Amino acid sequence: MIDHLHDEIGAMCAHKDKQLKRGKRKSEARSAQKPDAENSGKSAAQLLFQGQRNPKKMRKIAVLDQWVEVRIVDGNTVTELHPSNEKLIERGQRMLPPPELVYRRLNFPEGVPEDYYWAVSDPVARKYGGMGTQRMTTDTWLEVIAREKERGDGHIGPTGVGNLPRPEERGGCDCPVCSHNRAVLEGKAA
Repeated sequence: MIDHLHDEIGAMCAHKDKQLKRGKRKSEARSAQKPDAENSGKSAAQLLFQGQRNPKKMRKIAVLDQWVEVRIVDGNTVTELHPSNEKLIERGQRMLPPPELVYRRLNFPEGVPEDYYWAVSDPVARKYGGMGTQRMTTDTWLEVIAREKERGDGHIGPTGVGNLPRPEERGGCDCPVCSHNRAVLEGKAA
């Protein structure tokens, strides 16, 4: 009796497996037929991180995190990205839901080099070091890393659009910097 049930379950699983594979092939064939129609009007981030949308999931902002270590070695500024931009893109392509924000956490353990004065305005932090955060959309990040690659000096740069405030979905923040950034986004400040 148990062997008979085991055989039936095995047959049902094999049948279901065939159905899933057949459905996947049909889906791939449909997407291969209409790539331009589906992709028109999508941003670079939506094209790069597509295919992970699942409407049954609760609303959650997915974030890519990158650690940026900036040191002065033998009088030269050295910037290390952990993970690299390429690895972060690969990670984002596997995420469900797809990433919407990128956080870059900047660490200046020995002071802030002149190359990075755009990131820190406080003279004490510039002298002794500290940390900062760049918070941006994935589209902005893709534009920023393209500019950084063109520059070719190995350093990161400003976003060009300012820093996003911490999203409410991630706990929000009412510090002066986030409050100012929120007001800028809402068009209430210059």
